[in-house]
Amino acid sequence: MQGVSRMQKFNQAIFATITGVSLLGIPRDAAACLPFHGDVAEHRASHLDGVKKLAANRSQQERSTMIVAECLAMVGEKSVSGTPVSAIPEGTKLIGVEFPKATKDSAGERVEIQLDLPAEFLASDEFTAFRMYRIGKEFEAALFDENFSEKFLYVRDPKSGEIVDFNTLLPEEVVTPYVPEPDYASMEMSRKAGKPETREIESYKKAPVINPGQPTGALSGKTIFINQSHGWFDDYTVVNRWRVQRGAGNNVLEDFDSATFINMYVLPTLRNAGAKVQTVRESDLQTNMVIVDNADSSTLGTQGRFYTTGTWTTSSINGFKQKTTAAWTGVTVNPFNQGAGANILAAVTTGTTPTATAVYVANIPADGYYNVYASWTGFGARARDARYLVHHSGGVSEVRMDQRIDGYTWNLLGNWYFEKNAPETERQVVLTNVTADTTATNVSADAVRWGGGMGDMNRHTSGVSGRPRWEEEAVNYLQFTGFGYSGDLYAGDDDEGGGWSDRPQYARWEHSGKDGSVEDALYFAWHTNAANGTARGLTTYRSDTATANSITFQTIMHDTMYAHISNLWIPGWTVRSKNVTNFGENNQNSMGTGIAGFLIEGLFHDTPADAQAYSEPEFRRIYARAMLDGILKYIEQRDGVTLTRLPEIPTNFRVLTEPNGRMTLTWTAPPARSGSAPYIGNAATSYRVYTSRNGYGFDDGQSVTGTSFTVNGLQPGDLRYFRVAAVNAGGQSFPTETLAARAANPMASTVLIVNGFDRNERSLIPVQTITNAGGSTYLNDYRRFQAFNYVVEHASALAPTGVRISSTCNESVADGTVNLADYNAVFWILGEESTTDETFSSAEQSRVSAFLALGNRSFFTSGAELGWDLVTRGTTADSSFMSEQLHAGMAGDDAGTYTVTAVAGGPFAGLANFSFATGSGARYDAEYPDILTAGGGATAALNYSGGLGGVAAVVYSTGTSRQITMGFPFETIATGTARQQFMARTATYFGLTDGSSTPSGPNGWMLTQ
Repeated sequence: MQGVSRMQKFNQAIFATITGVSLLGIPRDAAACLPFHGDVAEHRASHLDGVKKLAANRSQQERSTMIVAECLAMVGEKSVSGTPVSAIPEGTKLIGVEFPKATKDSAGERVEIQLDLPAEFLASDEFTAFRMYRIGKEFEAALFDENFSEKFLYVRDPKSGEIVDFNTLLPEEVVTPYVPEPDYASMEMSRKAGKPETREIESYKKAPVINPGQPTGALSGKTIFINQSHGWFDDYTVVNRWRVQRGAGNNVLEDFDSATFINMYVLPTLRNAGAKVQTVRESDLQTNMVIVDNADSSTLGTQGRFYTTGTWTTSSINGFKQKTTAAWTGVTVNPFNQGAGANILAAVTTGTTPTATAVYVANIPADGYYNVYASWTGFGARARDARYLVHHSGGVSEVRMDQRIDGYTWNLLGNWYFEKNAPETERQVVLTNVTADTTATNVSADAVRWGGGMGDMNRHTSGVSGRPRWEEEAVNYLQFTGFGYSGDLYAGDDDEGGGWSDRPQYARWEHSGKDGSVEDALYFAWHTNAANGTARGLTTYRSDTATANSITFQTIMHDTMYAHISNLWIPGWTVRSKNVTNFGENNQNSMGTGIAGFLIEGLFHDTPADAQAYSEPEFRRIYARAMLDGILKYIEQRDGVTLTRLPEIPTNFRVLTEPNGRMTLTWTAPPARSGSAPYIGNAATSYRVYTSRNGYGFDDGQSVTGTSFTVNGLQPGDLRYFRVAAVNAGGQSFPTETLAARAANPMASTVLIVNGFDRNERSLIPVQTITNAGGSTYLNDYRRFQAFNYVVEHASALAPTGVRISSTCNESVADGTVNLADYNAVFWILGEESTTDETFSSAEQSRVSAFLALGNRSFFTSGAELGWDLVTRGTTADSSFMSEQLHAGMAGDDAGTYTVTAVAGGPFAGLANFSFATGSGARYDAEYPDILTAGGGATAALNYSGGLGGVAAVVYSTGTSRQITMGFPFETIATGTARQQFMARTATYFGLTDGSSTPSGPNGWMLTQ
């Protein structure tokens, strides 16, 4: 043969084994379908070892022929457990084993195996690419020690009698006709750093912060079931411990990264469009958990307490009941089948005031964000709109749930911020009996759960995992959710492979199997692929029994996801096929014919370029939005409708406080979809303004039609935090950054906080080493590295000084919308802003220089990359701004320590040493704190303690102005007490006043109002 044809490359790829993946894109998870596990592998090995010993002194060709013949001899045999040891169909005959000369590009020898497959097999539905892949894998494993560089599988054509590539006999793939996504590859988009400039989707750089409440949108009334790949499981039969299912590489571990991508990016995106999302693994990264059950005592206990008002009766249907031991033990225990009387019922009222309530009060173990879940017993007489009132630190959120369906399991109400020491009225859930459903008879009160917690399923012999529940395998979580009711929960020994079919079966059970009510539902499984370290691109798989809807869903989603990624991030990303391959996770029979679904291998995580993209928060936002767009396109084609895409995030947000206490919020409408910007949302038609008293827990928001909002009636000392989301018929956007405002005495000094920390990229993400996983992985939880709310640390520390606070994004300063001259002092947040996003752009440098030239002004800035950007990597103008305006220089890029000490005689003298390490409580890791030098006229005010030492902050004073420049982010000072003490000294040094006396600044200069 001359060269290698496309068909031969296909054939050769069937044999390629690198971390269990074929070059064709057959996913690693296919390994779970292969018969090489446990006693099966032992059975095969025992047969082949004997042949190999017998043929040890023969030539390679003779040995190989004997090994291939032995593989065929095992056809039809079964292992001790009764599992077939071969995928080769019975009746297969060996035509021959050929050893032609290898091609010129080969590094070794070539082997060709020629088979005569039964005609009935070739004509059956069993003759698939995946079945042939399995057959090829058997021969490859058997011939592994022979080191053939090229391996090909040929079969006899029953019609012509010729020996041909087997794939020429495979039936052609039939797909539903679909008009693919237009080719926007030639759109005029500027290129930057090897990827398209994403200015049309600037808001994709923001964090996917979950808004409180229950958004409505294009996916309202739709249920999306998502399978987040695999995780920790008890492999007690092989290694006798818990282990992950894949190894870590390129700082990606599929078991974890699949979960964080879906949980932190995809799920919030779909919920913002109104979807109900149900996952096969825990979706909350919160490691604390509280469960309050209706059977709990009314007295305050370790978890909390439960009490009722009005009349409730005991239900005869089983429900959730707290475990009495440390773990749920065994493969059959069902937390939602713990006996009759485990839930109670109240008759409904159609009035506006409830006549019965069930109150769940949680003992919150630590401040933080918690998913809140509720359970009930589903029944046709239940209310379609059972009303849950979630009381949290931001207020009260009403969530309505259909109790006719989804019984005997945990149902997600939403995600809110709760405080440990809050009063009961801010850490409780109240179920009322008010309904607008005239067909309903009652509501069911069972259990309420806060947080994901740690794994507590002890299915086998290795105890509990000791890992967060969200990291665990689906079979563990599905058992915890009551899936045992379905009768399909895997109860065998192999939780790695045995639970694959549980995932689509769970979707079927929730969809219609247990309640008799059918939802409009879709399902998809998400994985990432691995091959040879160079393969890239998207691959999708549906089963060979896929319904027409599943075929269309796969086709549309595949094309849409590829179009978004290839046009917005990776030009020329590899185009891969829409495959037909049977896995347990995409089995249409397990899923049920009423659900359209398929499996996605989203990229190749063993390829550095794909892995690095996957770790980028912006890439994840693009991919999540592509999934939403694909789902909407599918529904549009299926239902013949046109759906609105949820809008982008508003821009240029600012909150300005007036002397009378009035606060004015202003923003700019986000960009909207057009022919030149096809991947963003439709125009906003309104906005929601969210308010918070602590910057973390927000209320359900207030609807606003314009691009400004005024808050009146505030008193001096009132500190409020705000963010804004855009709204249209498609849903609502993620919110803007969080900004702060504080009302104060009309004569108080005026302070502007500028949020200049916009950087949001892979290099900021903390890396964790995973024991028993062979490496490290990023923990892609935006709350640990870029939550766009670091104004909270600044405003809360400044508030006790009594100043009047306004705040703004840095873009509104750069374009002159906000005038720095209106303020006595400016506090500029830089965090880890660096060269990509710029610490100070030329426009910002000009504004700051003009502000300082006014005199009677003070300027505070802090950031870990300030000197690196302006001096080490900056222009001459940047370096001059650092030295002449900020009065600092750069001595080193990394102090090598997180401890700071005050310099004697400076404005912070006498303050105790403090830390900005995450281990001490810092919000994120400022990895490379700049070592500064004091410029002309400036002096050191803080020094680093330990590490390389050096100057951590400088102060500068003239007769008319004062400045503080820090080499690490102020917001990372680990404790609130230390931050307040530091800001109190700063306010004194700046001469700021609360207005209770005649304001005077340093050296007697008067503060302007």
